[in-house]
Amino acid sequence: MSTLPAAVPVPPPGAGDTVPVTGFDALRSAGIAALQRLCGAVWTDFNLHDPGVTTLEQLVYGLTDLGYRTGFDIADYLTGPDGAIDYDGLALYPPEAILPCGALTPDDYRRVLYGALPDLADVWIAAGDDGLLHVDVLGAADAQPAAPQPGELARRVRRVLAAQRALGTDVAQVRELRPRTYYLRGEIDTIGECNQAEILARIVFECGAYLSSGLSARRLRDLLAEGSAPEDTFDGPASRHGYVAVRAGATDGAPVTVSELIAVIQRIDGVRRIRSLAIVDELLQPCAAIPRDRAAGTCPVLPFPSDEVTIELLRLQPERGIEYGVSEQTVPPAPSWRAANRQLYDEGRLELAKLRFEQSAFRADEGSAHTRYALPAGRRRALAGYYSVQHEFPAVYGVGKFGLPASASAERQAQARQLQGFLYPMEQLMANFLQNLQDVPTLFSLHDDGARTYFAQYLDAPAVPGVGDLYVDGPQRTAARVQHVLARHDNHADRKGRVYDYLLALYGETFAQAGLRRFNQYHPHDTDAWLLDAKRRLLAALDILGADRGRGCDTTQPLDAPGAIAPLAWRAAILLGFDGGERYRSLGPALDGAALTLVDEDAGAGAATPLPAPADWLPVPPADAGTGEAPEGLRAPGETLPEALFRDAALLSNYRLERGGGGYVLHVLAGADWQALGSYAHRRDAVAAAHAGVARFAAANRACEGMHIVEHVLLRPRTPHEGDAAFYDARLSIVLPRWTLRCADRRFRNFVEETVREHCPAHLQPAFLWLAPSQMGWFEALHEEWRAALRIWSETADDERDDRTLALQEAAAALVHFLRAHRKEPT
Repeated sequence: MSTLPAAVPVPPPGAGDTVPVTGFDALRSAGIAALQRLCGAVWTDFNLHDPGVTTLEQLVYGLTDLGYRTGFDIADYLTGPDGAIDYDGLALYPPEAILPCGALTPDDYRRVLYGALPDLADVWIAAGDDGLLHVDVLGAADAQPAAPQPGELARRVRRVLAAQRALGTDVAQVRELRPRTYYLRGEIDTIGECNQAEILARIVFECGAYLSSGLSARRLRDLLAEGSAPEDTFDGPASRHGYVAVRAGATDGAPVTVSELIAVIQRIDGVRRIRSLAIVDELLQPCAAIPRDRAAGTCPVLPFPSDEVTIELLRLQPERGIEYGVSEQTVPPAPSWRAANRQLYDEGRLELAKLRFEQSAFRADEGSAHTRYALPAGRRRALAGYYSVQHEFPAVYGVGKFGLPASASAERQAQARQLQGFLYPMEQLMANFLQNLQDVPTLFSLHDDGARTYFAQYLDAPAVPGVGDLYVDGPQRTAARVQHVLARHDNHADRKGRVYDYLLALYGETFAQAGLRRFNQYHPHDTDAWLLDAKRRLLAALDILGADRGRGCDTTQPLDAPGAIAPLAWRAAILLGFDGGERYRSLGPALDGAALTLVDEDAGAGAATPLPAPADWLPVPPADAGTGEAPEGLRAPGETLPEALFRDAALLSNYRLERGGGGYVLHVLAGADWQALGSYAHRRDAVAAAHAGVARFAAANRACEGMHIVEHVLLRPRTPHEGDAAFYDARLSIVLPRWTLRCADRRFRNFVEETVREHCPAHLQPAFLWLAPSQMGWFEALHEEWRAALRIWSETADDERDDRTLALQEAAAALVHFLRAHRKEPT
């Protein structure tokens, strides 16, 4: 009898679980070590003829197949049955959706405008300390239509900025500039074999670009071809067409000198030597430099010469050994030279048009907006297919595809069945492992319909020979029992929550739920599912709530449009467990969809001490929400209810049962007093009514929870030098209801304020208004009137705003008066 090979160490007790297993030999060694530890004094020689070792080796061989199937590319595991990866369903955002950020700096706004408006030749933006943007724009000289309506470009600029502006920022003015013309005069030698028309066009093009504010656009596909990394391509705000770059120092206000233009021209291919160069204005008077100021509503441009005088200012001469001994002022050009020069400029004008077309045509091409980085594409693999280890056993064991011969005795057949039954648990575990690999997309999916994170498969006879004879029940009941056994170990909320945490971490996000868990009054029995859904909502909208978390509302949209509220309100709604949040909605009280009038509590009276319930009153036991009707006392007669009753009727612990008179009386604690709701002959009817009332009023309370964000900069007087700057600069008002079950809790109010401050841009100061029901109705009426006036004013041309401005200022003044009267000053 041989001894155990020395190569297999005997681990100490408990160490077998930590042995690294990465292949057949390692798995076999770990298995034998575990057998040694478990067998103790029961000796075996561990030779190959030992059935235990044979069984171990077959199971180890099967495990190597499982290990092999875990070595594919991650994209293969995420590929669905249709051969594609559901990126949206897996919250895997492409670079162009998740990497750009919201506009914040003046250059960010310039890039956004330049990418969104193809007929915008140039744009300058100055940002004041008061959060107001002063915008100067220059329309393209060849924009279509040839004669746009006055102010049309400014109106479209305002519309783009309204959708992209940051919180606490607004556009003070948009001024359309007029071009101020300059020309170049001088003599330039070119290389003989180069096309002079192309060189001339390039000189005008490059010098004009240097004179601009430094914006330039490139095709995204060109950047992709050059190997630009996504984090570089999408650094800053997203551009609608292509990639917009900004040249550093182009907007510093310094005048452009002749020496700077000489440096630009010398870099152009085909230029040999610059004999002389000067700058002249539109009156052909010499200028030492080109000023970049825009004080008079003009900006410098360098047009292509077009008349008989300007085409003779800049002369190009091919290199042919010709030297100029005298200047053009002393020796007039010959008539033949004039004709050749005119032809050169005609050809140069066409070349310049080609350059400008190549540089800007794609800015109007919608197709370029669909150019994207190639996303990983996986290969659909049949990972769940299980091949039984029984096929690998020696034929003498009587298992596998061929089994035993018909002549085998009943005892021998029973022994084979015993071995198959012994192998079944291991095989079921391995098959389940493969099913979990196959269902990786389901595990990571945002569409969480099955409430499962562990997956099992039913092993039938083709996969595992003879297994069908071992089952007591049919296929459906057996599959259900296997899944039931697995479900006992499946903490779905915890495992799915950790999956969502991982996905959030991919984008640098977290969802701290410990604080929110304390305020689960509406979800006492499904807190984990409620928190899980909040994480899912955050992931599903992360492309908006991440990059645009600091964006303001779009004032050009109707109030109920998707972009008409600040993403901060939507993000905070998810983090605070509010319903909805992605659109504006009234927070006024309602019951079963109908408006409800609540009697306000006296906010200054302080909370009264609740009366204790009599000792013989019984608490309502927890149960599933009843299907009965709410008690008569909660029917809101005349559509009016006390604020305390609306709030406290949503909490089951506020209900009591009083026995007497052959039945039960249901009571609810509303504020400090107990109120009888109705009498019931049977206890089950009273309990069902209490649960129905809780469900009904919990839904009504949830519908009231939310917030309105008012940016004070949008409320500013449109007349200069009026108003209190401290009220309008970098201030927000956060308006919330005070009457709901959670919002009446001062601890929850503190949690709300801390959350909003944490996710609000650091330079803004929010103030919180916790309003009573009647105050909320008053606020919403003023707010909606002001937003409607602001939308109309934003869409009106500057020269037609007089009447609109008066209406806007009246609506804003009324809202300002309300906010001043009710806001809680920050501490």
